[in-house]
Amino acid sequence: MSDDFEKVMAQIGALSVRINKIADEEARSALVNGWAAQGGLMQQKQVLIRQVDELLDKLLNQ
Repeated sequence: MSDDFEKVMAQIGALSVRINKIADEEARSALVNGWAAQGGLMQQKQVLIRQVDELLDKLLNQ
């Protein structure tokens, strides 16, 4: 596999970790009806998901 592919996959992995941390925070927050459960982190999570989508598009168009 090319170095570019490995680099993009590493970026996707790092973004996935961040997305999962946000999802975990949202789940914990739901127990107490907290800020994260009310969508406080949604914008940040959407930005990260968009970045993953862009990276996947980059891989598919190589």
